[in-house]
Amino acid sequence: GDEIGMTNVAYPSIEDYDDVETHGAWKDAIDAGKDMEEFMSIVHDQSRDNARTPIQWSASENAGFTEAKPWIKINENYTDINVEDQEKDSASILNYYREIIAFRKENLVFVYGDYESLDDDNTEIYAYRRWNDSEEFLVVHNFSDTETEWNYGLDASDYELVKSNLSSSDGSFVFGSWESKVFRKL
Repeated sequence: GDEIGMTNVAYPSIEDYDDVETHGAWKDAIDAGKDMEEFMSIVHDQSRDNARTPIQWSASENAGFTEAKPWIKINENYTDINVEDQEKDSASILNYYREIIAFRKENLVFVYGDYESLDDDNTEIYAYRRWNDSEEFLVVHNFSDTETEWNYGLDASDYELVKSNLSSSDGSFVFGSWESKVFRKL
């Protein structure tokens, strides 16, 4: 469901969970006298079932996944997040995934080129370069919810912006929240 931006669920009751490990931890918490409301918040963060809901194909019953009863509850946000709606939206997460996959297939340096991680100590930025004998790319992701200027000693004028997840991107090393940019070295 990553390709449509599906989110994890936070079921209100332990009975909504199917995961054996989650039920085992629940029993252990009861036996240990833990605060079960507090423990439920841990379940919301850690249960594998949070990410095991059926793919949300449409806004129809059971998210268009099945006409039968699914093995686990459908995420309630299926009317807002589903494949059918995203197919119609050129700016959707699904269509961005398709675009970036096509870009990777067109630029085999991302598959077979050399790789170097950059600025590994930066907790907000994940940056790397990929290159071969004929071309080089710089990929920078801002994994924070604030605008961030990336100062790594590279000159942005040496690169051209070729891909971004935001339509308002420019070729600078200033990144909006959660922004990713792909640059080609000139």
